Amino acid sequence: MARTVPDLLFACVDRDPDQLAVFWPEGGVFLGMTRMDSAREVARLARGLADLGVGKGTVVAIVAETRKEWAHCDLALLCLGAITIGIYPTLLREQVAYQLAHSEARIALVEDAEQAAKVAAIRDQVPALQHVVTMEPVEGHPSLVDVACDVDLDWLRARAAQVGPDDVATYIYTSGTTGPPKAAILTHGNFVAVSEATLEIANIGPADRALVWLPLAHALQRFTVYRGLLEDGVGYFAESIEKLPEALVGSRPTVLATVPRMMEKVRDRALSAVQARGPLAKRIFEWAFAVGHAHLACREERRPVPLGLRLQWRVADRLVFRHIKARMGGALRLLICGGAALNPDVARWFAAMGITVLEGWGLTETCAPATLNRETDFRFGTVGKPIPGVSIRIAEDGEVLVKSPGTFQGYFKDPEATAAVFSDGWFHTGDIGFVDEDGFLVITDRKKEILVTSGGKNIGPVNIEQRLERSPYVGQAVAIGSERPYLVALLVPDAEALEALARRAGLPDEPLGARLQRTEVEALFQDAVREANRELAQFETVKCFAVLPTAFSVETGELTPTLKLKRRVVSEKYAAEIEALYA
Repeated sequence: MARTVPDLLFACVDRDPDQLAVFWPEGGVFLGMTRMDSAREVARLARGLADLGVGKGTVVAIVAETRKEWAHCDLALLCLGAITIGIYPTLLREQVAYQLAHSEARIALVEDAEQAAKVAAIRDQVPALQHVVTMEPVEGHPSLVDVACDVDLDWLRARAAQVGPDDVATYIYTSGTTGPPKAAILTHGNFVAVSEATLEIANIGPADRALVWLPLAHALQRFTVYRGLLEDGVGYFAESIEKLPEALVGSRPTVLATVPRMMEKVRDRALSAVQARGPLAKRIFEWAFAVGHAHLACREERRPVPLGLRLQWRVADRLVFRHIKARMGGALRLLICGGAALNPDVARWFAAMGITVLEGWGLTETCAPATLNRETDFRFGTVGKPIPGVSIRIAEDGEVLVKSPGTFQGYFKDPEATAAVFSDGWFHTGDIGFVDEDGFLVITDRKKEILVTSGGKNIGPVNIEQRLERSPYVGQAVAIGSERPYLVALLVPDAEALEALARRAGLPDEPLGARLQRTEVEALFQDAVREANRELAQFETVKCFAVLPTAFSVETGELTPTLKLKRRVVSEKYAAEIEALYA
């Protein structure tokens, strides 16, 4: 049994050292290396970092987009017993300075000249920082190529043997949606426990290809990399989130860890495309998905699919489904979704095409997944059942409590915050939910995000926002109503969907702000609110709304790097618009 992440690495190499395992983009194509070559690269980096003073307990920051060098540096650090902190490259200077200083990082491994300049500008705020090493050549800085040293793999094995399961592997900073981010302490034992617990839930075989594209600074994608060491599939690294479509086509993944927003975009673009192709294409599209949903219903109800329906599904696949799936590489069979609430309608849409969707739930503090749907035991609208070793309990106020080998050790330098989230060994997740009669967990909201109106009504905003975002023309929605007499909403349009509509309707080419003033466009958002309200209790309904011409983003501060909404920031930034809705 593995005890540490390095144990997973060496077991992977020993199983089949010559198997191609890691692919990365270069010059428009994917290049690959074997497990042994990958391990040797990790050893070379580890030796070079050791020469810079990295040892057990040394904190090293990685400030970079997801790429193979990120994963190799992380594994090298873990083999030395060092502590990795991943910092999102999209963070502002002051945010990077806070995490570097708070963690007492001694070395920063940065991606390129832009990130090197960012760290250089805040160097005086990070007294512990001794070295800045770049992944790409940058004048005035040593690069990984300069630092790496040839060394025998046995040297790395000997260093890794000194690392134990209770040693800290990483500090992962939380999203900071309600205040300064906290650093969750996760050990080697935490990651190994969760990786091994999920091994039999989603089977990954030698023929499987996984695309790594989510931020490695986040617990979910980091977990998938370590979990991948237990399996015989291969991993492809996307060049960037912006080039994800090209990476999907180039790598043809069979398995993909993703977030709801990516799935929503794929569906919305498919719907917009079929609208533009005319009434015949639309009828064929709707027929295909009616067949797909009927086929899926048999699976959900655990009953055989009639022969006639199977034949119809094959025709639907040939006419419609395979063309949509081709944009995702054409080979995708399994989507593992987490990070935020997934609309069940979106999950069913993908499943109707024959792509299995497994929604799970977890937090940074649970070392990624704590619950997960299974391929043969699933329920849409839920986040599945606890993975082996995880216990779930619902508190009197509806908060979900967790106890498991993957639960974090506490918050670095914050004993008060640590004490506040633990009670008798149970971690208070801050999520509100319930367990249904068959043992599936349903998450309904975040405890801190519950809106309490001036009339004393407790309302979960996420449920309302999901209903508003069902409209193809609503890209983002925020419900407002704390200490107010009723709810209002801020809506952000899906600019691509509106552009496609404008072309079909023959509207003039004009800026988004001007387009939003058109009566026919305003009616789209009125319809979206009206449809959402039909499924809500009277006190939950949105009484009025405003449409914002600018999308929420990480760069403008309304979203965290993991795309979670910062409600306080939105409320402050759009205070005038909100007040006008209540005037």
